[in-house]
Amino acid sequence: MENTQQKLDRLNALGGDLTDWEFGFAASVLDQYKRRGVLSYVQISTIERILAKHSPEQIKARNAWRDSYDEEKQALARQAAEYYTVNPPYFREAARKILNDPAYIPTEKCFNKMTQNKYVQRWIAQREAGPAFAKGQLVRFRRNDLVRRYVGSRFKGTLAVVCNVGDQVSATKGSRSYQVLPIGKVKPITAEERYLMRSKTA
Repeated sequence: MENTQQKLDRLNALGGDLTDWEFGFAASVLDQYKRRGVLSYVQISTIERILAKHSPEQIKARNAWRDSYDEEKQALARQAAEYYTVNPPYFREAARKILNDPAYIPTEKCFNKMTQNKYVQRWIAQREAGPAFAKGQLVRFRRNDLVRRYVGSRFKGTLAVVCNVGDQVSATKGSRSYQVLPIGKVKPITAEERYLMRSKTA
């Protein structure tokens, strides 16, 4: 079993392979151990995590991940980054780097957490589905509690004309917003797709 000095020797040998934070931490614990001959449990645990991260097996796995990070993965990461940009605070820093630095490759763990959760998957599905209604189309407000709660009971079953189709969606099905002009009204109102249905009235 390695003693503390052997672990520190291995940590010091990593040199330029360390991140800026890891390099600063290594310098600090090396100096402390040289002066006092002792490190805390937390410091030793941190050293062990850094050494494990830079093991040959982990380096091989990271290189394989970078080699597999193709245009398809990059496009998916960008979509997820766009979602988290408008739905903070999660993955804020990773999202910023993905959108602003074409050379940045997130870790495999970060990529999977960002792209494979149900919220991002639903959001992507909503975007790819496209709008259900077109500008100028005649629609009808549904007769349900969503319309009563978010638009108003007076609009339940009312015909309307689509004036404008929104670009933004959320992870909620039918979340795309529209500007619609209810028949008999002079000002359009905002309504989400899930409040509307195709009208059979010509």
